[in-house]
Amino acid sequence: MKNYVNTHLIVALLLVLTGCGGSIPKKTAANGHAGDNQAGKENVKSEHGGAGHSHESAHGGIVNTVGDFHVELVFDEKQSKLTAYISGEDGKTPKHIDAKDIPAQIKAEKTDQFTSIALLPAPMKGEKEGSASRFEASAAFTHAVAHEVFLRISVEGKHYRTAFQLTPGKAALGKTFICPMKCEKEKVYPQLGKCPVCKMNLVEFKAGQVEHSDHNPKHGGTFFMAADNWHHLEGVMSSPTEFRLYLFDNFTKPISAKGYEGTAEVVREDGKGDDVGKPVTLPLKQSGDQSYLSCTVPSEYVLPVAFTVRVTLRKGEAPALFNFTFDSVSKADLKK
Repeated sequence: MKNYVNTHLIVALLLVLTGCGGSIPKKTAANGHAGDNQAGKENVKSEHGGAGHSHESAHGGIVNTVGDFHVELVFDEKQSKLTAYISGEDGKTPKHIDAKDIPAQIKAEKTDQFTSIALLPAPMKGEKEGSASRFEASAAFTHAVAHEVFLRISVEGKHYRTAFQLTPGKAALGKTFICPMKCEKEKVYPQLGKCPVCKMNLVEFKAGQVEHSDHNPKHGGTFFMAADNWHHLEGVMSSPTEFRLYLFDNFTKPISAKGYEGTAEVVREDGKGDDVGKPVTLPLKQSGDQSYLSCTVPSEYVLPVAFTVRVTLRKGEAPALFNFTFDSVSKADLKK
């Protein structure tokens, strides 16, 4: 397979449940919120770490952070239309890019069948021809079936890949909720909803802490928030031949890898983010102390490499999709 995306879903200090890739709006739903999105050197790594990076969905879609900009994907089932909105670092200001199209691949998870399309420029009011922040394409599929959407975007000579997982909606977790802006101070609610003051989505509140308030990598890797709005994952290249996947809860507390399983498809990349040779799929195995999942990468798959990771987070559900690109070993003190 080709064109595997690296999604680097990066984080805001205050995340809204619909903006972090989990909760399924009426128009679309998508995958993991890469911490949150990835890119490598030319496939540029995004190092967002906190305040100032909003993931509020401006168009009812799913927002991924890619490099130093954001991509929001909207699927309108009634019109059979897929739309990508490009915005700046604040997640709101349209970012005009000079591109003839945005290549996309759509994979139905039940059949593993790929469909290739191209999202064409659809300039919004005030945007000039040939430089748009909105791209559209006809795409006939249904929300009832899970799909993976892979986009390849070129911006100012740099190449990025990002993935979205369109899945049927899931119930939110947690029993006590609060406004992320604390408009009503410490007032909490027994169920999800919107703040009556600022209209932002309520988030879980436990032991004085707001969920999703810390999405900083713990091991020098790339941090993701999963589409279930609860799990968080960090991908780490601990050595040139070892990939590790750490798991966390919705408050970024480490959780055991016991009972989790998945695969990591790895492929070499060139400086433009294109695949070199064929990918190989490796099983993710638990470490001896069950603190992470890992796989050993064949020595011929030298850096830079891209991983397409699928991990089952909940029994009976389809594996969740995450993408990582590494051009060097992660710099961190890793637990041996």
